[in-house]
Amino acid sequence: MPIPPSPPSLVESRFPAAPLAPALVEARRRLWFDETAGLPLETPGRLLTEYYADRRGSPLRRIVETANRWAIDLETVVLLAPCRSAEVARGVMQAAAHPFYNALGHGARGGRPRLAIVEPVDDDDLLQGVLDLVRRTGESMDRHDRWGVWIEGADDPTEGEAMAGTAALLRQALAESAKSADDAKARAWVTTSDGEPCGGFPAGANTAFSRRLDYPTLWDGGGFTAAALCGADVVGLTKGMTWFVEGLKKRAPDVCPVARLVALVGEGPVELRVGHHALEGLAAWFARAINECDTARGRGGPRRLTVVPAWQAIERRRNDSAAAGVLRLHFGCETPRRDRLKATVTAAGQKTDEETSNRDLSQRETSNRESSNRDSANSKSANRERAEIVIKRLNEPAIGELCAWLSAAKLLYEALR
Repeated sequence: MPIPPSPPSLVESRFPAAPLAPALVEARRRLWFDETAGLPLETPGRLLTEYYADRRGSPLRRIVETANRWAIDLETVVLLAPCRSAEVARGVMQAAAHPFYNALGHGARGGRPRLAIVEPVDDDDLLQGVLDLVRRTGESMDRHDRWGVWIEGADDPTEGEAMAGTAALLRQALAESAKSADDAKARAWVTTSDGEPCGGFPAGANTAFSRRLDYPTLWDGGGFTAAALCGADVVGLTKGMTWFVEGLKKRAPDVCPVARLVALVGEGPVELRVGHHALEGLAAWFARAINECDTARGRGGPRRLTVVPAWQAIERRRNDSAAAGVLRLHFGCETPRRDRLKATVTAAGQKTDEETSNRDLSQRETSNRESSNRDSANSKSANRERAEIVIKRLNEPAIGELCAWLSAAKLLYEALR
């Protein structure tokens, strides 16, 4: 079955017009079309092609099937991942899941398990907290006491050693709470690149795929895993990534939005103002990735990218408190999830008028646009023009597009020589 054709893009951008440097155009050509560079942007397309070609054995299918099975059997899942993979997992989960996902009851989560994302850190209190979360004993244990552990293997030997220690503690706790060895095995999933066990957990029967999706991008395996566990549409997420990459190939360099973004970031400094809570994790990942590139190149001085979270962005928009010469890059969402704003049940048991709900949503969208226009007008007093990246609709394909956008920009910035 072929990949579905791409619909109109759900992510819009506006950047100041300026000619691109020859080095940026050449780096873009190498990254987009030079096979010797590995074509890292082709990864989402390969995953989607494998999914449609072999739905039973493809990596995406195995992730989704395991997440669906655990949704029936488990109440809590501990995702143990390397630091960067855990950061991706948190960012994707924040974008795709309910803002208070873990605080919701079982039914309100759609029957999905709670998700605790853990990094291999040398912090006894944090490790004890994880064990307190999952370690329960007693004859009265039921489904709501059942938990599992999903391990994203680490390729870094130093981090792998730390992960093995944390995994060993989780393995011991799982063995204590399991009814049998088979029960413990069914509640553990290991993803490694070399097939080696981690912390005593065997890698083999429950290995998602032989190679980890361990790329320095937002299509890391941790992101797909977190999305699947919290019930997001992983295939829709991958479609959005694939469609965006396909669209990039058809654009000329001077109208390529990723190249425009990298050109602005290269001028620096940039204040990344997040206008929606769901995008804060992805913005933080992008800022950290760009700043780490500068550090690796030996560039000193202040950070090139600074993230302003949603609550601070509102206050700064009111006061127009950006320093002269700092580009304000607005990072927002035009329309929230409409399915969460439809008719709800009141305390008296009566449904609210859906037309009223839609009218309130329309007023909110109008207010957001007016606020954005005021921000644009106020920015004319600064030395640099305001830029923006806006999601039209907060759903999985749009989140996938944004993930591909930021990942491509990070790879392109890193490829500059």
